[in-house]
Amino acid sequence: MDSAAASPPAGSLGQPAGYDGGVRHSILFAALGTIVAALGTSVAITGCGGDESSGGTGGGSAGGAGGSGAAGGVGASGGNAGSGGTPSCTADLSSDPGNCGACGTSCFGGTCTQGTCSPVALSSSGTPKAIAVNESAVVWGDSDGKVSLRGLPQGTPKTLATSNGYVSELVLDAKNAYWTSTNMISAYQVPLAGGPLVTLFDSGASPAGIAVTATDVYVSQNGWPGSIRKVPIGGGALSVVVAASWVPKLFIEGDTMFWISYDYAKPETSAVTRMPLTGGAPQNLVTGIGYVTGLALDATYAYWVDGAGGTVSRVPKAGGSPTTLATGLQSPQRVAVNGDEVFVTQQGSGTGPVGSVLRLPASGGTPTVLATDQHHPTEIVATARGVFWINEGDQGSGGAVMAMGK
Repeated sequence: MDSAAASPPAGSLGQPAGYDGGVRHSILFAALGTIVAALGTSVAITGCGGDESSGGTGGGSAGGAGGSGAAGGVGASGGNAGSGGTPSCTADLSSDPGNCGACGTSCFGGTCTQGTCSPVALSSSGTPKAIAVNESAVVWGDSDGKVSLRGLPQGTPKTLATSNGYVSELVLDAKNAYWTSTNMISAYQVPLAGGPLVTLFDSGASPAGIAVTATDVYVSQNGWPGSIRKVPIGGGALSVVVAASWVPKLFIEGDTMFWISYDYAKPETSAVTRMPLTGGAPQNLVTGIGYVTGLALDATYAYWVDGAGGTVSRVPKAGGSPTTLATGLQSPQRVAVNGDEVFVTQQGSGTGPVGSVLRLPASGGTPTVLATDQHHPTEIVATARGVFWINEGDQGSGGAVMAMGK
């Protein structure tokens, strides 16, 4: 409650006639404001929608970038808007699945126990292969070429399109979903709001990684030698951007493109590479990094996992020395970063649902387990709202799109 002190007119105190009651109230509220300020206490008015405080606890804001080319997620928004800070509410934060651990934190249909969301399956049909997340939805692609969308926090899954071949990599912009199909040598786009499927190209080498700018879709076409090419949004002629071999992951941030490369026959060539979109030679940030399978970016670093070596590492995007963040992981698959946390999927040892999802500080440290009993977890995205990943399962069973609010 803001209490701006008001100075009464000269001589107004003690005048029984013509006394302005509003002035009297201003004096009282000014005195109350002085007492509250001295005590360092926030006075709140609580209603059904939440709290409204001076110095305010209000709605949340947009989250950071995710893995798999995903856009940022939406932060929690609850209570009445104040002058900033975190949302406020009157819910039981220890058990409310819509306000789990913090006001506005949704468990996406899962349960909330002691302020922590449980993992929940957003879809448990098919064999998902790729995933991307934006502010309002989760989008994933299956091995049968179907691309589906589910609104957040608890929408109903719907099919956007079905293309030829399995979905290899998937990325979103504000209007469309874009994906590659390695086995069909093609790439596609479809409106997120629904509409006709567009084939961007269907010839050349096998496409894998994919990224998008305001005008073009960039695709890595594998081989030795291979290349990164671009095609206009909506389709058109493919043009070579740069020679690059065996690129499974491709990201674009601003005017810079980042990718990882790995050749089974030449593991010493594995690298994290950057290149300006405006022209210039590629720069390897780090080389000889083993069986590199996942890439994620934050404002300062590029993160990757070595699936064979069992490590997660990072290197400055501007160049510098790499740092190993964690060792001893069991077949790590992909990596995502949000804020000061890194998230990793690992397959574990054995068959069946023996995989897990891990979390560790972005600066390095001992991983903690977020989810166990996962069936071949691979792609992962982290936003301010939660962590999203896919379980590919085995031989058509156990596949699921998973989420965990945070």
